[in-house]
Amino acid sequence: PDGGHFQHLLESPLARLPIKKPVINHRAPVGASGKNRIINGVGGNREMPYPCAPMTAPLHDWLATPLGQRLYQLECKLVGEAVAQVFGWQLLQIGVWGEDARLIADARTQRKSVLARHRGASVAVHSRADALPIASDSVDAVLLPHTLEYEPEPHDILREVERILPGEGHVIVLGFRPLSTWGLRYACSRQGFPPGVERLISERRLRDWLKLLGFEVVDARRYMFTLPWGPE
Repeated sequence: PDGGHFQHLLESPLARLPIKKPVINHRAPVGASGKNRIINGVGGNREMPYPCAPMTAPLHDWLATPLGQRLYQLECKLVGEAVAQVFGWQLLQIGVWGEDARLIADARTQRKSVLARHRGASVAVHSRADALPIASDSVDAVLLPHTLEYEPEPHDILREVERILPGEGHVIVLGFRPLSTWGLRYACSRQGFPPGVERLISERRLRDWLKLLGFEVVDARRYMFTLPWGPE
């Protein structure tokens, strides 16, 4: 059977729009490429002017179950393999998935940070995902661990990701496939499955969104060939 999840490794377009004026502008040291990277708030705690809540208890509890742990450990392995191919100054994870930053632990960028509207031990920046306080062309890689399924404006998030990535940047997207047993479990659950999921985005729809933004899909994988029923 098809796996219930998909992973995309994508490259941002080579043609870039002019750099927009950032909300906060901190110039990072000149990297090996000789290009100044502009980092805004990444790597330091910032209080944003709206309330932040911790990761929802039902999702936290579900990720602690055997099924949730199996999924999380497998995704840590797959993301680790993907980020090991990414070099540069900064990797940014947008959204909390798990209680630590294990997903990006193996990143080879000089810096790696987690940005989310939720509080958490691993969160370095508190911000809305669809209005990032980060300058254009300033982040080498972005990880979206099911972020598009939980946040209210997934397409706006992708627009922001396209803005902050340079021409040779990468974005990794984790998600659940609607046409799978996991998608069926989601459709049958009143509370969403896993808990809190707002929507499932098909691979075709995600590819269309990314194509409109000028991205090129360079890799797609399916994983977690496990039925989402039974003891958790």
